[in-house]
Amino acid sequence: MLLKVAVVGGGIGGLALASSLCRHPDKFDVRVYERRRGPAESGTGMVLWPNGIRALRQLQVELEKDGKAVGAEQKVVLVGERTVPQQFPEDARAVMVAWRDLRDALLQRVPAGRVVYDRAITGIEGGNDGKCKVRFEGKAGRSAQQIVEVDLLVGADGIRSSTRALLEPRSPAMANRSELSDDIIDAGRVVFRAVISSRAHPQLATYCPEGAAVIKRLVGEDGLSVAFMDVGQDQMYWAIVMDHDLLLKKLGTEVWKVPEECSDAAARDALVALITGSDSDKQMMRTLLHATAPGDLYVSRNLSRKPTFEASWTGTFPQATLLGDSMHAVLPSYGQGACLALEDAAVLSQMLVNASPDNSHLVQECLRAYETERLKRTAQIQIASFKSGAEWRGTSTSFYNDKYEFLDRPQAVVPWMWSWGSQAHSGGPPRATT
Repeated sequence: MLLKVAVVGGGIGGLALASSLCRHPDKFDVRVYERRRGPAESGTGMVLWPNGIRALRQLQVELEKDGKAVGAEQKVVLVGERTVPQQFPEDARAVMVAWRDLRDALLQRVPAGRVVYDRAITGIEGGNDGKCKVRFEGKAGRSAQQIVEVDLLVGADGIRSSTRALLEPRSPAMANRSELSDDIIDAGRVVFRAVISSRAHPQLATYCPEGAAVIKRLVGEDGLSVAFMDVGQDQMYWAIVMDHDLLLKKLGTEVWKVPEECSDAAARDALVALITGSDSDKQMMRTLLHATAPGDLYVSRNLSRKPTFEASWTGTFPQATLLGDSMHAVLPSYGQGACLALEDAAVLSQMLVNASPDNSHLVQECLRAYETERLKRTAQIQIASFKSGAEWRGTSTSFYNDKYEFLDRPQAVVPWMWSWGSQAHSGGPPRATT
Protein backbone atom coordinates (compact mmCIF):
# COMPACT_ATOMS: atom_id res chain seq x y z
CA MET A 1 0.00 0.00 0.00
CA LEU A 2 1.32 3.43 -0.94
CA LEU A 3 1.09 6.21 1.63
CA LYS A 4 -0.51 9.17 -0.13
CA VAL A 5 1.23 12.36 0.99
CA ALA A 6 0.27 15.99 0.32
CA VAL A 7 2.98 18.57 1.03
CA VAL A 8 1.68 22.14 1.14
CA GLY A 9 4.36 24.59 0.02
CA GLY A 10 7.01 24.32 -2.69
CA GLY A 11 9.80 26.08 -0.80
CA ILE A 12 13.02 24.63 0.57
CA GLY A 13 11.49 22.46 3.29
CA GLY A 14 8.59 21.12 1.24
CA LEU A 15 10.76 20.22 -1.74
CA ALA A 16 13.42 18.66 0.49
CA LEU A 17 10.85 16.34 2.06
CA ALA A 18 9.26 15.50 -1.29
CA SER A 19 12.61 14.78 -2.94
CA SER A 20 13.50 12.36 -0.16
CA LEU A 21 10.16 10.53 -0.09
CA CYS A 22 10.10 10.29 -3.88
CA ARG A 23 13.21 8.10 -3.69
CA HIS A 24 10.87 5.42 -2.30
CA PRO A 25 8.13 5.04 -4.94
CA ASP A 26 7.22 1.67 -3.45
CA LYS A 27 6.12 3.38 -0.22
CA PHE A 28 4.95 6.90 -1.02
CA ASP A 29 2.77 8.72 -3.53
CA VAL A 30 3.78 12.36 -3.02
CA ARG A 31 2.39 15.61 -4.38
CA VAL A 32 3.53 19.14 -3.56
CA TYR A 33 0.90 21.88 -3.77
CA GLU A 34 2.23 25.41 -4.27
CA ARG A 35 0.08 28.55 -4.30
CA ARG A 36 2.33 30.37 -6.80
CA ARG A 37 1.68 29.89 -10.51
CA GLY A 38 5.17 28.58 -11.11
CA PRO A 39 8.67 28.42 -9.61
CA ALA A 40 9.63 31.79 -8.15
CA GLU A 41 12.32 33.46 -10.26
CA SER A 42 13.57 35.87 -7.61
CA GLY A 43 14.72 35.14 -4.10
CA THR A 44 17.26 35.89 -1.43
CA GLY A 45 20.58 34.46 -0.30
CA MET A 46 21.34 32.22 2.64
CA VAL A 47 24.11 30.40 4.45
CA LEU A 48 23.93 26.65 4.84
CA TRP A 49 25.77 26.14 8.10
CA PRO A 50 27.35 22.77 8.97
CA ASN A 51 24.05 21.39 10.27
CA GLY A 52 22.33 22.34 7.00
CA ILE A 53 25.10 20.72 4.95
CA ARG A 54 24.74 17.49 6.93
CA ALA A 55 20.97 17.59 6.46
CA LEU A 56 21.46 17.80 2.69
CA ARG A 57 23.77 14.79 2.87
CA GLN A 58 21.18 12.80 4.79
CA LEU A 59 18.63 13.79 2.14
CA GLN A 60 21.13 12.69 -0.53
CA VAL A 61 20.99 16.07 -2.24
CA GLU A 62 24.01 17.59 -3.95
CA LEU A 63 24.37 21.35 -4.18
CA GLU A 64 24.26 21.40 -7.95
CA LYS A 65 22.06 22.69 -10.73
CA ASP A 66 22.04 21.17 -14.21
CA GLY A 67 25.07 19.13 -13.25
CA LYS A 68 27.13 22.12 -12.03
CA ALA A 69 27.96 22.95 -8.41
CA VAL A 70 26.23 25.98 -6.92
CA GLY A 71 27.06 28.17 -3.94
CA ALA A 72 30.34 29.44 -2.52
CA GLU A 73 32.19 28.17 0.54
CA GLN A 74 32.39 30.82 3.22
CA LYS A 75 36.04 31.80 3.68
CA VAL A 76 35.82 35.00 5.70
CA VAL A 77 33.29 37.07 7.66
CA LEU A 78 33.83 40.83 7.91
CA VAL A 79 31.88 42.92 10.43
CA GLY A 80 32.71 46.53 9.68
CA GLU A 81 36.49 46.55 9.39
CA ARG A 82 36.91 43.56 11.69
CA THR A 83 37.52 40.00 10.51
CA VAL A 84 35.54 37.48 12.57
CA PRO A 85 37.27 34.09 12.79
CA GLN A 86 35.11 31.11 11.89
CA GLN A 87 35.92 27.64 13.23
CA PHE A 88 33.93 25.04 11.36
CA PRO A 89 33.91 21.33 12.14
CA GLU A 90 36.11 19.16 9.93
CA ASP A 91 33.23 17.24 8.35
CA ALA A 92 31.12 20.22 7.25
CA ARG A 93 31.78 23.86 6.50
CA ALA A 94 29.45 26.72 5.56
CA VAL A 95 28.20 27.36 2.03
CA MET A 96 26.58 30.60 0.88
CA VAL A 97 23.97 30.04 -1.82
CA ALA A 98 21.15 31.82 -3.63
CA TRP A 99 17.71 30.65 -2.49
CA ARG A 100 16.61 29.88 -6.03
CA ASP A 101 19.74 27.80 -6.70
CA LEU A 102 19.06 25.64 -3.63
CA ARG A 103 15.39 25.47 -4.61
CA ASP A 104 16.35 24.28 -8.10
CA ALA A 105 18.78 21.69 -6.70
CA LEU A 106 15.86 20.22 -4.74
CA LEU A 107 13.24 20.68 -7.46
CA GLN A 108 15.23 18.72 -10.04
CA ARG A 109 15.10 15.72 -7.67
CA VAL A 110 11.30 15.69 -7.58
CA PRO A 111 9.81 13.74 -10.53
CA ALA A 112 8.01 15.77 -13.17
CA GLY A 113 4.34 16.39 -12.45
CA ARG A 114 4.66 15.96 -8.68
CA VAL A 115 4.61 19.71 -7.99
CA VAL A 116 1.18 21.21 -8.63
CA TYR A 117 1.22 25.00 -8.98
CA ASP A 118 -1.58 27.52 -8.48
CA ARG A 119 -3.00 25.56 -5.58
CA ALA A 120 -3.70 27.30 -2.26
CA ILE A 121 -5.00 25.22 0.64
CA THR A 122 -8.43 26.39 1.79
CA GLY A 123 -9.87 23.56 3.86
CA ILE A 124 -9.29 20.26 5.66
CA GLU A 125 -11.96 17.67 6.45
CA GLY A 126 -11.97 14.23 8.00
CA GLY A 127 -11.91 11.35 5.53
CA ASN A 128 -12.31 7.59 5.61
CA ASP A 129 -10.02 5.09 7.36
CA GLY A 130 -7.81 7.68 9.03
CA LYS A 131 -7.42 9.81 5.91
CA CYS A 132 -8.19 13.51 5.50
CA LYS A 133 -9.65 15.48 2.63
CA VAL A 134 -7.74 18.61 1.65
CA ARG A 135 -9.31 21.36 -0.42
CA PHE A 136 -7.21 23.50 -2.75
CA GLU A 137 -8.23 26.43 -4.92
CA GLY A 138 -6.53 27.96 -7.93
CA LYS A 139 -6.44 31.50 -9.24
CA ALA A 140 -5.24 31.10 -12.80
CA GLY A 141 -8.52 30.17 -14.44
CA ARG A 142 -8.14 26.40 -14.29
CA SER A 143 -10.42 24.30 -12.07
CA ALA A 144 -11.74 26.49 -9.29
CA GLN A 145 -11.40 23.80 -6.66
CA GLN A 146 -9.62 20.51 -6.13
CA ILE A 147 -10.19 18.05 -3.28
CA VAL A 148 -7.65 15.32 -2.59
CA GLU A 149 -7.88 12.55 -0.01
CA VAL A 150 -4.53 11.77 1.60
CA ASP A 151 -3.05 9.63 4.34
CA LEU A 152 -0.61 12.32 5.43
CA LEU A 153 -0.67 16.12 5.22
CA VAL A 154 2.48 18.18 5.80
CA GLY A 155 2.23 21.97 6.03
CA ALA A 156 5.44 23.56 4.79
CA ASP A 157 3.89 26.86 3.71
CA GLY A 158 5.90 29.37 5.70
CA ILE A 159 5.43 31.66 8.67
CA ARG A 160 1.94 32.70 7.54
CA SER A 161 1.00 29.05 7.17
CA SER A 162 -2.57 28.57 5.99
CA THR A 163 -2.19 24.89 6.88
CA ARG A 164 -1.40 25.72 10.51
CA ALA A 165 -4.29 28.18 10.65
CA LEU A 166 -6.66 25.44 9.49
CA LEU A 167 -5.23 22.85 11.87
CA GLU A 168 -5.10 25.24 14.80
CA PRO A 169 -8.39 27.17 15.03
CA ARG A 170 -7.00 29.55 17.65
CA SER A 171 -4.60 30.83 14.96
CA PRO A 172 -7.06 32.12 12.32
CA ALA A 173 -6.04 32.69 8.73
CA MET A 174 -4.96 36.26 8.22
CA ALA A 175 -6.97 37.94 5.48
CA ASN A 176 -5.51 41.29 6.53
CA ARG A 177 -1.75 40.82 6.39
CA SER A 178 -1.13 43.90 8.55
CA GLU A 179 -2.71 42.04 11.47
CA LEU A 180 -0.34 39.41 12.80
CA SER A 181 -1.67 36.42 14.72
CA ASP A 182 -0.87 36.18 18.42
CA ASP A 183 1.90 33.63 17.92
CA ILE A 184 3.91 35.76 15.45
CA ILE A 185 6.56 38.21 16.67
CA ASP A 186 7.44 41.32 14.67
CA ALA A 187 11.05 42.33 15.40
CA GLY A 188 10.38 45.82 14.02
CA ARG A 189 12.80 45.67 11.10
CA VAL A 190 12.26 45.85 7.34
CA VAL A 191 14.67 44.18 4.94
CA PHE A 192 15.24 45.13 1.29
CA ARG A 193 17.23 42.39 -0.46
CA ALA A 194 18.13 40.82 -3.76
CA VAL A 195 20.55 38.53 -5.57
CA ILE A 196 22.41 40.32 -8.36
CA SER A 197 25.17 39.64 -10.84
CA SER A 198 28.51 40.46 -9.22
CA ARG A 199 29.62 41.68 -12.65
CA ALA A 200 26.81 44.22 -12.96
CA HIS A 201 29.06 47.02 -11.71
CA PRO A 202 32.87 47.25 -11.35
CA GLN A 203 32.63 48.30 -7.70
CA LEU A 204 30.65 45.27 -6.54
CA ALA A 205 33.76 43.13 -6.17
CA THR A 206 35.22 45.67 -3.75
CA TYR A 207 32.08 45.54 -1.60
CA CYS A 208 32.08 41.75 -1.30
CA PRO A 209 35.29 39.79 -1.98
CA GLU A 210 35.11 36.21 -3.21
CA GLY A 211 34.00 33.78 -0.49
CA ALA A 212 33.11 36.60 1.90
CA ALA A 213 30.13 37.58 4.03
CA VAL A 214 30.17 41.27 5.00
CA ILE A 215 28.09 43.14 7.57
CA LYS A 216 28.19 46.92 7.92
CA ARG A 217 26.25 48.66 10.65
CA LEU A 218 25.90 52.31 9.76
CA VAL A 219 25.70 54.63 12.74
CA GLY A 220 23.35 57.59 12.37
CA GLU A 221 19.73 58.65 12.37
CA ASP A 222 18.95 56.35 9.44
CA GLY A 223 19.55 53.25 11.58
CA LEU A 224 20.63 51.29 8.51
CA SER A 225 22.71 48.15 8.30
CA VAL A 226 23.94 46.49 5.12
CA ALA A 227 25.05 42.93 4.40
CA PHE A 228 26.58 41.20 1.38
CA MET A 229 27.40 37.61 0.51
CA ASP A 230 29.16 35.90 -2.35
CA VAL A 231 26.66 33.18 -3.28
CA GLY A 232 28.65 31.69 -6.16
CA GLN A 233 28.23 31.60 -9.93
CA ASP A 234 29.14 35.30 -10.21
CA GLN A 235 26.22 36.21 -7.97
CA MET A 236 26.07 38.43 -4.93
CA TYR A 237 23.37 38.73 -2.30
CA TRP A 238 22.74 42.09 -0.63
CA ALA A 239 20.41 43.23 2.13
CA ILE A 240 19.61 46.66 3.56
CA VAL A 241 17.89 46.61 6.96
CA MET A 242 16.19 49.48 8.74
CA ASP A 243 13.78 50.17 11.57
CA HIS A 244 10.15 49.76 10.47
CA ASP A 245 8.83 52.69 12.54
CA LEU A 246 11.50 54.96 11.11
CA LEU A 247 10.59 53.85 7.60
CA LEU A 248 6.92 54.69 8.23
CA LYS A 249 7.87 58.07 9.68
CA LYS A 250 10.06 58.97 6.69
CA LEU A 251 7.72 57.74 3.97
CA GLY A 252 4.51 58.90 5.66
CA THR A 253 2.28 56.35 3.95
CA GLU A 254 -0.01 53.58 5.18
CA VAL A 255 1.13 51.34 2.32
CA TRP A 256 4.35 50.50 4.15
CA LYS A 257 2.56 49.00 7.15
CA VAL A 258 2.75 45.72 5.20
CA PRO A 259 6.03 45.89 3.23
CA GLU A 260 5.47 42.42 1.70
CA GLU A 261 2.56 43.78 -0.33
CA CYS A 262 4.49 46.62 -1.96
CA SER A 263 5.30 46.34 -5.64
CA ASP A 264 8.85 46.22 -6.96
CA ALA A 265 8.50 49.78 -8.29
CA ALA A 266 7.17 51.08 -4.97
CA ALA A 267 9.98 49.36 -3.09
CA ARG A 268 12.58 50.93 -5.37
CA ASP A 269 11.07 54.39 -5.00
CA ALA A 270 11.02 53.98 -1.23
CA LEU A 271 14.64 52.86 -1.05
CA VAL A 272 15.76 55.76 -3.24
CA ALA A 273 13.97 58.15 -0.86
CA LEU A 274 15.59 56.48 2.16
CA ILE A 275 19.20 56.51 0.97
CA THR A 276 19.67 60.13 0.01
CA GLY A 277 23.06 61.66 0.61
CA SER A 278 26.45 61.76 -1.06
CA ASP A 279 28.58 59.76 1.39
CA SER A 280 30.22 56.56 0.19
CA ASP A 281 27.83 54.25 2.05
CA LYS A 282 24.75 55.80 0.44
CA GLN A 283 26.45 55.68 -2.96
CA MET A 284 27.18 52.01 -2.34
CA MET A 285 23.50 51.31 -1.57
CA ARG A 286 22.37 53.11 -4.71
CA THR A 287 24.83 51.03 -6.74
CA LEU A 288 23.31 47.85 -5.30
CA LEU A 289 19.80 49.00 -6.16
CA HIS A 290 20.72 49.98 -9.71
CA ALA A 291 22.34 46.57 -10.25
CA THR A 292 19.12 44.80 -9.24
CA ALA A 293 16.99 43.61 -12.15
CA PRO A 294 13.29 44.59 -12.28
CA GLY A 295 11.21 42.16 -10.27
CA ASP A 296 14.15 40.90 -8.21
CA LEU A 297 13.84 43.27 -5.23
CA TYR A 298 12.37 41.43 -2.24
CA VAL A 299 11.00 43.28 0.80
CA SER A 300 9.85 41.79 4.09
CA ARG A 301 9.61 42.31 7.81
CA ASN A 302 11.70 40.36 10.32
CA LEU A 303 9.02 38.03 11.63
CA SER A 304 9.25 34.89 13.71
CA ARG A 305 6.95 32.63 15.65
CA LYS A 306 6.87 32.53 19.40
CA PRO A 307 8.86 29.51 20.59
CA THR A 308 6.81 26.37 20.02
CA PHE A 309 7.38 23.80 22.76
CA GLU A 310 4.52 21.43 22.00
CA ALA A 311 2.55 20.52 18.89
CA SER A 312 -0.81 22.21 19.43
CA TRP A 313 -2.23 21.34 16.00
CA THR A 314 -2.67 17.56 16.38
CA GLY A 315 -6.10 17.27 18.02
CA THR A 316 -8.48 17.34 15.06
CA PHE A 317 -6.29 15.89 12.33
CA PRO A 318 -3.64 13.55 13.78
CA GLN A 319 -2.56 12.61 10.26
CA ALA A 320 -1.16 16.13 9.74
CA THR A 321 2.05 17.84 10.81
CA LEU A 322 4.13 20.93 10.04
CA LEU A 323 7.65 21.58 8.82
CA GLY A 324 10.01 24.56 8.61
CA ASP A 325 8.77 28.11 9.24
CA SER A 326 5.16 26.98 9.56
CA MET A 327 6.21 25.12 12.72
CA HIS A 328 9.09 27.19 14.12
CA ALA A 329 9.98 30.33 12.17
CA VAL A 330 13.10 32.02 13.57
CA LEU A 331 14.60 35.48 13.29
CA PRO A 332 17.63 35.51 10.94
CA SER A 333 20.11 36.28 13.74
CA TYR A 334 21.90 32.96 13.25
CA GLY A 335 20.72 32.27 9.70
CA GLN A 336 19.11 28.98 10.72
CA GLY A 337 15.74 29.11 8.93
CA ALA A 338 16.59 27.01 5.88
CA CYS A 339 18.95 24.78 7.85
CA LEU A 340 16.19 23.85 10.31
CA ALA A 341 13.74 23.16 7.46
CA LEU A 342 16.29 20.79 5.90
CA GLU A 343 16.80 19.10 9.26
CA ASP A 344 13.02 18.69 9.61
CA ALA A 345 12.81 17.10 6.18
CA ALA A 346 15.70 14.73 6.90
CA VAL A 347 14.25 13.61 10.25
CA LEU A 348 10.65 13.25 9.08
CA SER A 349 11.51 11.42 5.86
CA GLN A 350 13.73 8.94 7.67
CA MET A 351 11.06 8.25 10.29
CA LEU A 352 8.41 7.74 7.61
CA VAL A 353 10.63 5.43 5.57
CA ASN A 354 11.16 3.30 8.67
CA ALA A 355 7.45 3.24 9.54
CA SER A 356 4.87 0.88 8.07
CA PRO A 357 2.86 2.89 5.53
CA ASP A 358 -0.15 0.53 5.71
CA ASN A 359 -0.69 1.20 9.43
CA SER A 360 -2.18 4.65 9.99
CA HIS A 361 -1.67 4.47 13.76
CA LEU A 362 2.05 3.80 13.36
CA VAL A 363 2.31 6.69 10.88
CA GLN A 364 0.61 9.02 13.36
CA GLU A 365 2.92 7.83 16.14
CA CYS A 366 5.79 8.64 13.80
CA LEU A 367 4.48 12.20 13.35
CA ARG A 368 4.21 12.77 17.09
CA ALA A 369 7.74 11.42 17.63
CA TYR A 370 9.01 13.74 14.88
CA GLU A 371 7.34 16.78 16.46
CA THR A 372 8.67 15.95 19.92
CA GLU A 373 12.23 15.51 18.67
CA ARG A 374 12.26 18.61 16.52
CA LEU A 375 10.52 21.04 18.90
CA LYS A 376 12.95 20.18 21.67
CA ARG A 377 15.69 21.62 19.45
CA THR A 378 13.94 24.31 17.42
CA ALA A 379 12.41 26.09 20.43
CA GLN A 380 15.90 26.68 21.81
CA ILE A 381 17.06 28.14 18.50
CA GLN A 382 13.98 30.37 18.31
CA ILE A 383 14.83 31.79 21.74
CA ALA A 384 18.54 32.16 20.94
CA SER A 385 17.80 33.94 17.67
CA PHE A 386 15.48 36.42 19.33
CA LYS A 387 17.99 37.14 22.11
CA SER A 388 20.78 37.71 19.61
CA GLY A 389 18.61 40.08 17.57
CA ALA A 390 17.55 41.96 20.70
CA GLU A 391 21.17 42.37 21.75
CA TRP A 392 22.01 43.76 18.31
CA ARG A 393 19.17 46.29 18.59
CA GLY A 394 19.96 47.17 22.21
CA THR A 395 16.56 46.02 23.52
CA SER A 396 15.61 43.62 26.32
CA THR A 397 17.02 40.10 26.08
CA SER A 398 14.93 38.56 28.88
CA PHE A 399 12.91 36.60 26.33
CA TYR A 400 11.88 33.15 27.74
CA ASN A 401 14.76 33.07 30.23
CA ASP A 402 12.97 30.40 32.26
CA LYS A 403 13.04 27.94 29.35
CA TYR A 404 16.38 28.82 27.75
CA GLU A 405 19.00 26.12 28.19
CA PHE A 406 21.90 28.38 27.24
CA LEU A 407 21.22 31.30 29.56
CA ASP A 408 24.41 30.76 31.58
CA ARG A 409 26.57 29.62 28.67
CA PRO A 410 25.66 31.60 25.54
CA GLN A 411 29.00 30.72 23.97
CA ALA A 412 27.80 27.10 23.65
CA VAL A 413 24.75 27.79 21.50
CA VAL A 414 26.41 28.11 18.07
CA PRO A 415 28.59 24.98 18.38
CA TRP A 416 25.47 23.11 19.49
CA MET A 417 23.44 24.45 16.53
CA TRP A 418 26.15 23.41 14.11
CA SER A 419 26.64 19.98 15.67
CA TRP A 420 23.37 18.52 14.38
CA GLY A 421 23.94 15.41 12.29
CA SER A 422 27.46 14.88 13.60
CA GLN A 423 28.58 12.04 15.84
CA ALA A 424 28.91 14.54 18.69
CA HIS A 425 25.27 15.68 18.49
CA SER A 426 23.04 14.24 21.19
CA GLY A 427 19.70 15.79 20.19
CA GLY A 428 18.71 18.28 22.87
CA PRO A 429 20.70 21.14 24.37
CA PRO A 430 23.75 20.14 26.39
CA ARG A 431 23.31 20.42 30.13
CA ALA A 432 25.67 22.52 32.18
CA THR A 433 28.31 20.57 34.04
CA THR A 434 29.25 21.28 37.64
